[in-house]
Amino acid sequence: RTFGRWLEETTTQSFPVLTTSKGLKSPPPAPKALNTSQMWDLLEKLAPPPTNPQAMPLEQRRNFTLFIVLYGLGLRISEALSLTRDDAARDTLTILGKGNKTRSLPIPLPVQSALNAWLNATQNQPTNAPLFANAHGKPLTPRRAQQVLQHTRQALGLPAHLTPHALRHSF
Repeated sequence: RTFGRWLEETTTQSFPVLTTSKGLKSPPPAPKALNTSQMWDLLEKLAPPPTNPQAMPLEQRRNFTLFIVLYGLGLRISEALSLTRDDAARDTLTILGKGNKTRSLPIPLPVQSALNAWLNATQNQPTNAPLFANAHGKPLTPRRAQQVLQHTRQALGLPAHLTPHALRHSF
């Protein structure tokens, strides 16, 4: 029952404006961010071994690169998944974001290092190929990226609020 109906029931006055209006909705809360130690813990557990990165399966190396790009650049999942190999081979990224707004981002050294390792591991792909592709060479879908992070989160015992968008907020 609305506030207006309660007023009409408990008083002798009529409040037509209040009885016909609906309650206001509060905006949804922003995703919770991970703290720095949780982020480093995640990235350290996912990182390829420095002595022999080729020992790690290609899919795991792709996932590590995707997560470090999301966190290190503060990208939305759709922005990261729209990148091509040619985009990643530069010193800055030009991102077409929400509302067709373009922004240019410098690539920090840890992110650049992960991107270079990923580009070297997948060097047989054309330059216009998606940077983060599935086994069939098609761009990874946002839902699949969410599932990968969910499985990773569960395997590492990380908080349930860890999502691709939470990585952006952690940035």
